[in-house]
Amino acid sequence: PGRHHRGGLRGSRRAADHAETVTGFVLVALALPMPRRLTDPGVDATFVVYAVPGLGEVSMRAMQARLSPEELVHRIINLCFADPRRANAQMIENGENLVRQRQQIAHKEESFLGAARSLMKLLMRPARIDSMMDSIDVPVLLIHGEDDRLVPIASAERVATARPSWDTAFLP
Repeated sequence: PGRHHRGGLRGSRRAADHAETVTGFVLVALALPMPRRLTDPGVDATFVVYAVPGLGEVSMRAMQARLSPEELVHRIINLCFADPRRANAQMIENGENLVRQRQQIAHKEESFLGAARSLMKLLMRPARIDSMMDSIDVPVLLIHGEDDRLVPIASAERVATARPSWDTAFLP
C-alpha cells in the first residue's frame, strides 16, 4: 500500500519545482493527509503497525513466513480494494509472481517500511503539501475513488475545494 499514492506527491513536487517541464498533470489516488477521524479500521491498524520501528519489521516477516504468495496478494486486495471481487485473475496472478520475486530480496521489509514511514511523516505536515499543490501552475486533473480505503474521499474533496481551477473526477 502507498506506492501508487506516493507517486502523485513526487509528481506534484516536480510540477511545483520544475513547471517548465510539465504542461499538465493528472493525479490518481493521491496520498493526502487524513481527516481527523479514523478512516478504515483495517487500514488504520496496518499503518499503526508499520509506523512502530521494530514492530513493523517483525510483523511483516511473520506475515510473509506464515502466508503463501496467494494469501499475501488476497490480503492486500482485501485491504486496499473497495470491492475485492473486482480484482481480475491476471492482476492476481501478476501480484503473486511479484511476491515470489520479492521473496528473494534481502531487507525488503526495511525498504518498504522506510518508504511507508517517510510518507506518513510527510502526510503529518498538511501545510507543506498544500503549499506544494498551491504552487502547481499547470492544468491538473484530480481523479479519486469515492470508496478509496487508503485515502478517504473527504481528503480529496478538501484538496479539490481549495483548488477550484483543478478539474476533478470522483469515481464510484
